[in-house]
Amino acid sequence: MEIETKVISIETIKPSSPTPKSMQKHQLSFIDQIFAPVLMPLLYFYSSNSKFPRFQISNHLKKSLSITLSIYYPLAGRLVGNLHVDCNDAGVPFAEAEANCTISRAVTNPDPKNTYKFAISPKTLGLCMAVQVTYFRCGGVAVGISFSHKLGDALCAFMVAKTWSTTAGDSQPKFNAAAYFPPRDNIHAVPEPSMREDLVAGIFSFPESEIAGLRERCSSVGGERRPSRVEALTAFIWTRLMGVRSEPGKKCALLHLVNLRAQVDPPMSKHNFGNVIWQSRANPGAGDDGERRVCGWVEGW
Repeated sequence: MEIETKVISIETIKPSSPTPKSMQKHQLSFIDQIFAPVLMPLLYFYSSNSKFPRFQISNHLKKSLSITLSIYYPLAGRLVGNLHVDCNDAGVPFAEAEANCTISRAVTNPDPKNTYKFAISPKTLGLCMAVQVTYFRCGGVAVGISFSHKLGDALCAFMVAKTWSTTAGDSQPKFNAAAYFPPRDNIHAVPEPSMREDLVAGIFSFPESEIAGLRERCSSVGGERRPSRVEALTAFIWTRLMGVRSEPGKKCALLHLVNLRAQVDPPMSKHNFGNVIWQSRANPGAGDDGERRVCGWVEGW
């Protein structure tokens, strides 16, 4: 049975306290300006808990979201072109939906095609954030946070989710990325990516023990230092992709998005809000040996 969701209600949640007039214009940085105005989905799944009926869950989420929006006030505003956010407290759409399945059906061997069934459409222009809460037949709940890439990167989305879950963040966000990366005139965002029929998306899960084994294997080969989890897993996936590609002579590149908060001088706060990321690109050298070496620790695999 195909997973389907049906929206049963939608309302607008506004900040619990108004944004001061002096803070009602949030300037986009030039990195913010580059990104397409799409909403990125972040999904959280929660198993059934009979202690909390649906109406209580709904009311608590709305109240805590309102408090969160008073802290992350640009999220309740509206984008103005490719220049800034009008922090006018217009609010965030809050939709509630019902799914035709249990939560185990949704999280077991998840299909990326179902992502936006648990989140508001990414093509809702002008919005900075949207929320959809989906109730499963078993009593489980999915909370889908759709976050505008114009305002920030994935770390920012996690910051918002963490604050919402506690309704009291351990540190206030800093909305001054434009001071580090000043906006530019006549800069255009990258076009919204189109989903071609020949593209295939998948989700792969790796047990923690297997990743630890990859790190040890990389250390024994490289010898200089123990790679991070991301480095070891990236090296492993890259070599496998190079081994199965159908056109051996075709040029390939490996791209990673790098968090710049600790890289600038002086370092930015880890709570700095915005797209504080940039691409790191690796191109393999000539021949198979260069391809094996592209990630540093994969020689001999």
